Amino acid sequence: KEIELNKAISEASNSLKKLKITETEIEVQKHKYELRRDTILSRIAEINKELEEIQKNILAEAKLVATTLTKTFTAKQFPDRKFDVLILDEASMAPLPHLYWAVGLCDSSITIIGDFLQLPPICFSENPMAQKWLARSIFDVLGIKAIKDTQRDKRVTLLDTQYRMVPAICEISNRFVYQGILKDHLSTSRKNLKDGV
Repeated sequence: KEIELNKAISEASNSLKKLKITETEIEVQKHKYELRRDTILSRIAEINKELEEIQKNILAEAKLVATTLTKTFTAKQFPDRKFDVLILDEASMAPLPHLYWAVGLCDSSITIIGDFLQLPPICFSENPMAQKWLARSIFDVLGIKAIKDTQRDKRVTLLDTQYRMVPAICEISNRFVYQGILKDHLSTSRKNLKDGV
């Protein structure tokens, strides 16, 4: 290894002689570029801080903020103020701590929308605490496990009209999953199977 290192040093020295450049000149240039780099990085940091401040001000004055659940606690720009209304969609996938955090940002009205028969929160850990807090959805907390549970709970409104699928496709999920409660909106009868869902 030492032989290889000495050989590389010798080759580098010969190359510098051919180019008529000294090691000192290289060090000076290196230092100059490092200073320039540091100045640029410092300016980028200033610009990023200014952008964050602008975004924070825009969000603080916004009448409506649409975002992902995760952004409510990871985005530095998210406003420190409370919101009047929270509407959360895809609630079956929302881990409880995330949902509770978002609810804590709200002052007056909360609407949680989701389908308890769809995917639950993703949790790979088998640890009991992780299972308790990260693997359960709000529907588990409410004790909603079947269609009949949604019809008995006054906190829940069951939406039973579908607008997306052609009736023939809806019939499959209606029969095997939703126990026949789904109704097709009139607009779905104008769709045909080759249009898909």
